Order: sequence, then structure tokens, then C-alpha cells
Amino acid sequence: MIPPEVGHLMISSFEIQKYRCFSGVSAKGLSRINIIVGRSGTGKTALLEGLFLCAGGSPQHYFNILGMRGVLGQQLRLESEAYDQFFREMFYKFEITPISLRFDDSYRGTWTLNIGPGAQKQLVSPESGDTAIYTPIAFSAKSGSGKEHESTVRLEGGNLRFPPPSDPFSIAFLNNATIGQQPGLMTRFSQIVTDGREDKIIQALQALYEDIDDVRLVSYGGGNVLLASVKGLGRIPMGSVSGGINKYLSILVTIRYKQRSVVLIDELENGFYYANLTGAWKGIVEACLAAESQVFVSTHSNECLHALLPLLEEHSDHFTMIRTEKLQNEIVLVQFSGSELRDAIEHGFEVR
Repeated sequence: MIPPEVGHLMISSFEIQKYRCFSGVSAKGLSRINIIVGRSGTGKTALLEGLFLCAGGSPQHYFNILGMRGVLGQQLRLESEAYDQFFREMFYKFEITPISLRFDDSYRGTWTLNIGPGAQKQLVSPESGDTAIYTPIAFSAKSGSGKEHESTVRLEGGNLRFPPPSDPFSIAFLNNATIGQQPGLMTRFSQIVTDGREDKIIQALQALYEDIDDVRLVSYGGGNVLLASVKGLGRIPMGSVSGGINKYLSILVTIRYKQRSVVLIDELENGFYYANLTGAWKGIVEACLAAESQVFVSTHSNECLHALLPLLEEHSDHFTMIRTEKLQNEIVLVQFSGSELRDAIEHGFEVR
């Protein structure tokens, strides 16, 4: 049974200007569960990235995004000639003109982030062996509490330097590269166990995968690992049970790990058997309402959207759908309420 709507909503509106494929888009009246759909190349992932960047207020979140895309190695070094190119794809039409990101949180206020070229080009120290010039990229953030943070990405001897964020928003980004990553998953699950809150997560897993009896964090093979107790098989590493189970556990743990947080999930449907999607949606919604959290979920799967229908029929007010569309070579957002999404699916309309 899904509990009644909680009192606090996280992000109630957002605006993205000059970031990646967006000249300027905005959305208002967001819900607890926000579903992002659209054709490939229309900015579904970029929209999630924009929210993630604004929440972090720091270059570190941009580097995290590059890492999630698999384009950033563990050792990051740049020559000055490559500095501008490194940041160029962040900007609309690859022109380094100011990016403006903003979202309103009905619980914590308005958060903004402006990204653009610094006041002047800088000369790399001759001692570094590199005397070329580059345009420093500056991040100027303001948190919901009013704290301001300035961070200019400097290049020193091939290494990028910048101060850490002062007041980051509580947000997590899950995609195919980060879902199920053991260190982060184990840390979050361990804290949930310490707080005595793991029962709901295990019950949600069992509702979807009835062969799982329990999940434990143990020392295994020289390190800590999550083991699932599976009927007929005993205890085996969670990642060896099923990719879908490991993904579902990671989503549930991330949502329930911290109260009143925002979780961004890119391409939810990957790894789930179609018949399990309704159960997965139900578990995600229940976790969000219990934790007073909010999710933004992208999908391009018709099956994933149709799996929502039982929840939409009873709890449409928990949902908003945003479709990214290309109109006259510009990306626009078209917004639908949960009841409109329900009616469209029931009548067989294409909503992706």
C-alpha cells in the first residue's frame, strides 16, 4: 500500500539556459516522481545533468558527469591547448557563452549556478613547461540558504585545481556506470542497517524477486561485499544473482539512504525484465514517499511507461511527465500531469 503524499516537495521548478542542447527550457509544478521521455538526442540525459550540476555548484560535478559518461580517466591531466576543448561540449552549440541553471526547492529555497568564461585569459606558469594561454571557466553558485560559492578551474602543470563546494544540495545520479557500484552501495546499505531501516528494502526486493530471503554485508574474498541469500543456492554476491536485482537494490538504497534528497535515474528500464517493471515502479514510489524524497527518471521504453498504469490509476497526483522534443532545431519541453499521462496510456497514444 502506497502511503499518502508527504508534506515536503523537493524541486518544484527548474530552468536551464545554454547548457548542452538547450537554448532555454523550464518546467514548473513538478511532482514526487518526474518521468523524462523523448527521442534519442533530444536531451533527456542532459536535463538530468543540468539538475545535477546546479545541485553541486562545483566543477567537481562536471567531472563526475564526464566520468559517468566514460570519457574521463582516473588521472586527469591537460595541456593548456586542450583546456577550452575539455569544457566546450558543456556549452550550447559549443560556444563558450554563459550557462544559467536554476531550480526552486519548496523546502530549501532557490539554487542557482552560472558557468562561463573568467574575466581574462591566464598565462600558465613557465615552470610548468607550458606557456600557452587559456580561458578559465568559472562556476558561480548560490545555495538555497543564500551561501555563495565561486570556483574558477585553474590549470597548474597539467592538473586542474578548484576549491570544493561550500553548501551542496543532496542529490544522487544513477546511470549504467554508477548503479550497483559496490563501494558507494555498501556504504549506504551499511548506514541503513546501522539505523535499523533495512527491512523495508529487503521486503521490496522480495516482492519483486521472491527467491531472495535476505541481504547482508559481510567480509568476502578479502573485502566487504553484499551477499544475497537465495533459495536453493545459499549466499552469493548480489552482483552474481542478477543485474536487474543489483540495480533495483542500488536504487532503493540510494533513495532511502538520506531523507529529503533527490535521485536522478537515467534509463530506468535497462536490466529489468518487462514483467517486473510495475513492481519496480511501486517499490520506487513507496521508497520516495517514505523517505520524503523525489526522483527524476528518464526512459525511452514504451513497456516501462505502460507498467506505470496501475500506479497512475490510483495515485496520478504523484507523477509528472516531461517530454523533450525538437522544434525548429531547438529542444523544447512539453509537460503532462499524471492524470494526462494515465489517460494517454489508457487510450493507446504514443507518449514517449
